[in-house]
Amino acid sequence: MKDKIQEIINESMPVFKTILSDKDWNKVIKNYLKRVNAIPSSCNDVIKSSCLIDLIICSRGESEIAKANKETIKGISIEINKAVAYCDKRPSLLKKVKDTIRKSITEMDIDIATRNSAFKNWVNELYVFNLLAAWDDYEIVDLERPFGNGKTCDFVCRNSKGEEIWFEVKTIQGIDPSKQDDSITMNEFINERIMYEFKEKIGGILPKNMPNIRILPVVEYVDGLEKFDILLNSDIATEPFAVMKNNIDGVVQTELRPLNIFLSQIRAQQDKK
Repeated sequence: MKDKIQEIINESMPVFKTILSDKDWNKVIKNYLKRVNAIPSSCNDVIKSSCLIDLIICSRGESEIAKANKETIKGISIEINKAVAYCDKRPSLLKKVKDTIRKSITEMDIDIATRNSAFKNWVNELYVFNLLAAWDDYEIVDLERPFGNGKTCDFVCRNSKGEEIWFEVKTIQGIDPSKQDDSITMNEFINERIMYEFKEKIGGILPKNMPNIRILPVVEYVDGLEKFDILLNSDIATEPFAVMKNNIDGVVQTELRPLNIFLSQIRAQQDKK
């Protein structure tokens, strides 16, 4: 079983061959078997909390779902390679970047019904890493920088003047549009998730020691979200982003873009139908 799972992963995402150690592979197999064994044999429900291995296994074949999963894992592989390449000239970041990459496949949920997939937190951090890496005025100087209260911040960026901005990525999954009355309540819901993350991270930090921190939300799209106008106005957060798929000259590419641009494209596609 171990050899077969490892073979399937390496076939679909060979990028892991050079990143995962034997110890990492043992953790991947152990956690995945634990997850599979926790699924009731009578379970007929759709898995709502997926892991990266689920996507890899379900990318085999020629069904529409398999093709979509192929595009997703191809996009993740590209992001992994881009993040590693950025570290070529910044070797001090490589260890922490590889830690994030490892967690994207070693971290997985036992509960399949949570609607919050652990691996997406780490994958979205890679997308954000590459987004920040493309900035002209700032460069990434650290990952998982300690706040001083026992917690860490995902990314620290610095400009030529030595000014720093700290970014904490907040992946927002499991949104149910049917539970929101209108754009006002939807924005309140997203704001509450952002504020909770902010308070969780900065608890216990004295004002004089507070870094210039921003929560960077990455919202997972679900059908119906395009009916809302997401208009966040926050001093503690950036505008929300989403992972988009674009078909460029017949080649599907994924990228992190502002959520409102993503929703505008969804609306435009619907208007054409």
